[in-house]
Amino acid sequence: MIELHERIAAQLGAIPTKKLGTDGGGTPEVTRTLSQMGKSLKYVVFTSAGAISDSSGWFFDVTWLHSVKKPFVNRAILAAKTEMGSNLAILDDFQKLAAARFDYRVMVFQQKNNDLVESVFGLLEEQVAAYTQTQPGDRYLLAGWAADEHRFLFKEFT
Repeated sequence: MIELHERIAAQLGAIPTKKLGTDGGGTPEVTRTLSQMGKSLKYVVFTSAGAISDSSGWFFDVTWLHSVKKPFVNRAILAAKTEMGSNLAILDDFQKLAAARFDYRVMVFQQKNNDLVESVFGLLEEQVAAYTQTQPGDRYLLAGWAADEHRFLFKEFT
C-alpha cells in the first residue's frame, strides 16, 4: 500500500511546470491539487480553492478532516501551508504546522534552486527538534519547489 505522503508527493510532482512557474505563483495550483485529493479520499476539506471546499478557508491553506457523524469531527487528517516568500515567512507558516495536531503536516514552499530547498529542509527540521511539544509519530512532508530546476524536492520525516 502506498503511504499517504507518497501519494501527496506524486500529486504535487505531477503539477505541470508552467502552472508553478518561478515567481511563487503556484500556490493556487498546489492548493487545488491537495484539495481535490482530499475530496477524492472522502474527507471534509477546508480550503480557499473555491468550489472544491466544503467550507471557506480555515486556519491552514488546506485542511482535511474526517467526520463520522456530521457536524462532529473525529480526526484531523492533514494540514497544509504554502509559502513562496522568504525563509522567515516559510518558518513562520511552518511553526503553525508544528503546533497543530494532525496526522500529516505538509509544508509547500519555493526556493531558487535545489541547494536552497535543502537548506530550508534543514531549517524546518531544526524547528521541529526545538519545539518542546513535538510528539513521537508526528509526521511532516516538506515539498520544496526548486524554481531554476523546475521540480519539487520532497522530504518526509517523523
